[in-house]
Amino acid sequence: MRETKENRIETIVKNIKKRAKPLTFAIKIAVIIIILFLVIELLSFCITKIYQAKLVKDAEKISLFEDKEFAKSYFKELRDSDRWEYAPYLGFKRIPNYSGKYINIDEESIRKTKQYCNLSEKKVKIFVFGGSTVWGSWATDNGTLPSQLSRYLCENNISAEITNFGEGAYVSTQDIIRLQLELKKGNVPDIVIFYGGINDLFSAYQSETAGLPQNIKDRKEDFGARKKLNVIGFLLNSDTVRIMKKVFPSPSKQATSNETLEESIVAAYLNNANITKGLEDDFGFKSFFYWQPALCTKETSSAYEKTIERNGAEETSYIRISKKMGNQKEVTDLSRIFDNETQSVYADPLHVSDEGNWLIAQAIGKDIAGYLNSKDDKRKVYKQLKNS
Repeated sequence: MRETKENRIETIVKNIKKRAKPLTFAIKIAVIIIILFLVIELLSFCITKIYQAKLVKDAEKISLFEDKEFAKSYFKELRDSDRWEYAPYLGFKRIPNYSGKYINIDEESIRKTKQYCNLSEKKVKIFVFGGSTVWGSWATDNGTLPSQLSRYLCENNISAEITNFGEGAYVSTQDIIRLQLELKKGNVPDIVIFYGGINDLFSAYQSETAGLPQNIKDRKEDFGARKKLNVIGFLLNSDTVRIMKKVFPSPSKQATSNETLEESIVAAYLNNANITKGLEDDFGFKSFFYWQPALCTKETSSAYEKTIERNGAEETSYIRISKKMGNQKEVTDLSRIFDNETQSVYADPLHVSDEGNWLIAQAIGKDIAGYLNSKDDKRKVYKQLKNS
């Protein structure tokens, strides 16, 4: 009887071990896979760092920068300051409090603007909105469009306090919302400048709908992600997967010119301009809208600019839209401002050098100076209405 119990126990143990073998094997495989992934991820991290160092090295080749040491230092700051966080109503904004030699961002995520002169205590308060071309990718703090505008106005005896509200990838709707957030706080300007257009085009081609922010697909996927164990999201954002995407890019849908979409882009942009115009009398400011230039709208490209990678379909659309914007009374078209420039102005298809921003600032500055010297100055009209 005793032997039978022992045999029975031995049989049970053998059965348990037999049944546990697949589970034990699966656990071993899982551990091996995790270890391999961690090793590959470490290698991928090292490769990413090497690639980033190469990008810094490649910055020397941009012909806009004669000083190669400056190019490397500047690009490192540009890369290091390219960090983002959630922003209510706007979706995202740059992480605040970055300090560098060429790029400085304050506690409100606002890029530093050089205020060129203080001619009087009564400064003209100017807000400038737009995407990365206003923020100043490839420009120093002193060479951004807002800073160059301050310089131009100072040289024309106009003392201004200018705030750079530009942010990378922002479309015109985000610019309007950001203005409204400032007005809600009681931070009311005398003049508001909107400079953009290309991001409205990019976002429309991304989502096939005009008027949405860029990368809206990513925002939809992010929604509610923290409520669940997002293993897939972790893997997709790993350095390993990022490298694989670069080495083996998935076939993407080729952008094709879409005239119906172009009409929607124009309509959405003009609607935003009209919304802003409707706020002018209530808050006593004047708004100016400028349709920006791009490399595709420059008549003559330099030798370096001809080497910049381009997107034919989107560029064709942008050229057509720019022509339509040239006929709109609400918008000033600056898309052909560099037609007479044979030297390099662009660092990439969108972003210009400090000197390019200077040329743009002169065109905008002339409009502002003309407005301030006219009878249409809304500050005067607004004060008269308040006092009546």
